[in-house]
Amino acid sequence: MIRKKYSFIIPQNRDEILLRFSHFVEEHVSKYSIIGMNEPDPEKPFAGFFDTTKFQIWRRLRYRNGFQPYFYGRWKEVDGQTIVYGEIRPSYIVLIFWAIWMVGASIGVIAVLVDMIRNGAFSGAIILVLVVWWVGFSMQLMSLTSEVSKIKLFLKEAFPELKECEN
Repeated sequence: MIRKKYSFIIPQNRDEILLRFSHFVEEHVSKYSIIGMNEPDPEKPFAGFFDTTKFQIWRRLRYRNGFQPYFYGRWKEVDGQTIVYGEIRPSYIVLIFWAIWMVGASIGVIAVLVDMIRNGAFSGAIILVLVVWWVGFSMQLMSLTSEVSKIKLFLKEAFPELKECEN
């Protein structure tokens, strides 16, 4: 569950949606810039950028959180309403780091288990290695779960007429 896909319909055209977004989302060129480290504006709790076919939004924080997931969306206008397809996930850089972490921790678990089987004795190292593995897994899961609920709440507040679709 490293990413969560969503699609929904908003009964407005893209220009009206951009206008509504502008009340809640501070437009940024890049989520990696040093600009934006200041106190988040309570009136605009999200930052993002938009173009004609896609957009990204993320919750503004007073600190950098590389593991923070983002909403990556695409939109398409159909009959005066807008269909939004998107997913909430971390950046690819974070996913690559996380995959390396999990592979390394898994190799550690296997190595300690093999040593325990060969020696026929319990090793306390297995506890340490399992904790490292669990931390890597749970950090991503908790971060994603928390951000999914916050971004969905934001979208429902910004667009009360939003209707979720089946993916």
